[in-house]
Amino acid sequence: MTLLALSAAWVGGAYLAVRLETPPSALGLFLLAAVFLLLRLAVFGPRSSLPALLVVVLLLGMLRGELFDDRTSELAAYHGRGPVEVRGVVVSDPEATGDATGFRVHVDRVRADDDWTAVSGDARVTLRPSSELVLRRDPPYFRYGDRLLLEGVLASPPELEDFDYPAYLARQGIRSVMSFPEATLLDEGQGLAFYRWLYGARRRIADSLARTVPEPQASVGQALLVGLRDGIPEDLEQDFRGTGTSHVLAISGLHVGILLGVGLAVSAAVLGRRRQIYLVLPFALIWLYALISGMSPSVTRAAIMGSVYLAALLLGRPRSILLALGLAAAVMVGANPNVLWSVSFQLSFAAMAGIAVLAE
Repeated sequence: MTLLALSAAWVGGAYLAVRLETPPSALGLFLLAAVFLLLRLAVFGPRSSLPALLVVVLLLGMLRGELFDDRTSELAAYHGRGPVEVRGVVVSDPEATGDATGFRVHVDRVRADDDWTAVSGDARVTLRPSSELVLRRDPPYFRYGDRLLLEGVLASPPELEDFDYPAYLARQGIRSVMSFPEATLLDEGQGLAFYRWLYGARRRIADSLARTVPEPQASVGQALLVGLRDGIPEDLEQDFRGTGTSHVLAISGLHVGILLGVGLAVSAAVLGRRRQIYLVLPFALIWLYALISGMSPSVTRAAIMGSVYLAALLLGRPRSILLALGLAAAVMVGANPNVLWSVSFQLSFAAMAGIAVLAE
C-alpha cells in the first residue's frame, strides 16, 4: 500500500497548497530539509525512511499546487473598460445552447485604444453567429482552430445566485468572459492538428446519429456516446431534471469500463494472450474514447484506472482497485490541481472508493 500512501500525500499536498497559501520559497526550504532527512535515513538510518518520503511527496504536492495556482490574468486590465477588440483562437469544442454558442478563446491581441497590444489569456465567449457564417457552415458554426476578431466587452465572470460561476471558470484557467460580441472569422485550421481531427470525429459521430436515429433519441444518444448535450430538447432535459435522472445523460466511468472489457475480450480472441500486444488495443480504445467524449473527470479517472489495470496484467502484478484509484487521483491532481474542487471529481472518486471498500 506504499503507492497508495504516496498518492494520498501528493493529493493532500495539493489541497493544503490552496488552503495554506504557503510561499513557494518557504516550501522549497522545507522540501530541501525533507530531502536531506530522507537521504540521511536511507543511508544511515536503521528505521524505515517511508515517513520522510511521505513528507517529501507532500511538500512536492504543495509546491505543485502553489506553482499552478495563477490568480491573475493579463486580460483583467481590460475588464469594464467598454468595448474592445480582441483576436484569438478557439481552443475548445464549441457548444450550442439555444441560439447561442459558447467556447473558449485563447486571446493573443487586444486593442482598447488605437494600437494592438500583445497579451496572453483565455476567455469564455458566448455569442450568436452572423448570418454570413450561418450560410457557410453547419451548427454550431464555430470550430476548434478558428481565428476570430471579437468586438465587445471583456468582464469578470458574473456571480450567480445558486452557482459559483467565477470559481467554476477559474478551475479551468479562465478569468474573463465576453458576452455576445460581434465576431469575424479571420482564419481557420489553427491550433493542434490532433485536436482538429478529434473534435471533427466527435461531430461526425454525432451527425451520423442525427441522420440515422429519430429525435429525441438521436440527441440522447449523442449525450450518452460522445458527451454532446446541445441537441437535447429543453423540455426533455427538464423532464430528466424533474425526475432526478439527469445524471443518466452524463458519460460516466462505466462507459469506459464496458469499452475496456469488450476491447480486451476482442483483442485476446483475435491476437491471443501469448504476446502482451493484445493489451494495446483496449488501451488505445479507452483513451481515444476519453478524448472524444470530452475528458470529464469521471471518464479521465476511469481511463487512468483502466490503464493501471492493463499495466498490472502486463507485469503480472495483482490488481487493486484502491491503488488504481489513488494513482488516478494523483495523476489528475498533478495535471490540474484545481480539479480537486470539481464536484464531478469528488463524487466520482467518493463513489469508486465506496465500491472498492464496501462492495464485498
